[in-house]
Amino acid sequence: MFDPQSVSAGTYYPNYTYTDLNGCTSADSVLIFVDVCTGIASATINDAVTLYPNPASNDVWMDLSAIKQKTVVVTLYDIAGKQLMAQELATGAIVKINVSEIDKGIYIVRVQSAEGIVLQKQLIVTH
Repeated sequence: MFDPQSVSAGTYYPNYTYTDLNGCTSADSVLIFVDVCTGIASATINDAVTLYPNPASNDVWMDLSAIKQKTVVVTLYDIAGKQLMAQELATGAIVKINVSEIDKGIYIVRVQSAEGIVLQKQLIVTH
């Protein structure tokens, strides 16, 4: 069983294997992000970033104007955990992200500061 308290911050893909009462066996894995909880600072960055419109079809706007750190790294993952984009951005502005070239679906937008403060938001892309 995966225990996030026993690992360091990072991305994990634990595999689970199970057998039912009929003896049939199957396996599955799941993407799990483990972040360091930094108390008030985490809540501050979480409230400081907005993503709109969501759902989006062409462009998504990410408001980074309220973040106190100078830069953040914004990473886009698909639902399977594959990294599609990573970019270091200056804060203090509203940034446009073009999503018209990616498939419709559910994505995770991860924002991380140099101090290790992390925020994740779900983005739904429709076309």
